[in-house]
Amino acid sequence: MASLPTTTAEERDRLLSFVVCGGGPGIEVAAVRYYRDLRPPQVQSESDIDIVLRKISKYAEEKFRRDGVDLITDARVASVTPTQVLYTLKDPITGNRIEKEIPTNFVLWSTGISMNPFTKRVSDLLPNQVHQKAIVVDPHLRVVGAPTGSVYAVGDCATVSFSFVL
Repeated sequence: MASLPTTTAEERDRLLSFVVCGGGPGIEVAAVRYYRDLRPPQVQSESDIDIVLRKISKYAEEKFRRDGVDLITDARVASVTPTQVLYTLKDPITGNRIEKEIPTNFVLWSTGISMNPFTKRVSDLLPNQVHQKAIVVDPHLRVVGAPTGSVYAVGDCATVSFSFVL
């Protein structure tokens, strides 16, 4: 769709953008450039990149900035929609939370090791979600109970079940 001549520049940017939410293992995705047409990823993390050694964290942040990655720290994801990620930041002057948005076509959720409120809500809204600490997915990482191929879950938020046939 991004290659069609009728696609606006704004929509092309959205279609070719992706957001990595979290600073854990998924952060490596932001460092790898498999697709030349993709815009540099935008990364959201609750604090510094979640790397144990401060020196490595500083190097990673500098590398991302050199590579054109829009690194956003000390932010909280408020919601994810099919076309954008809404997040909040603390205004350094007033201390108030301000809401911002990132237009996107793809979101990689890579936060925490326990079920967060967002993951819990997804699990509660869908049928056949029986696990207490993760979203149940099939062997292809498709979320069980969601329309086939529309929602995927990977990492700590997901658990693979081989008993579901879709």
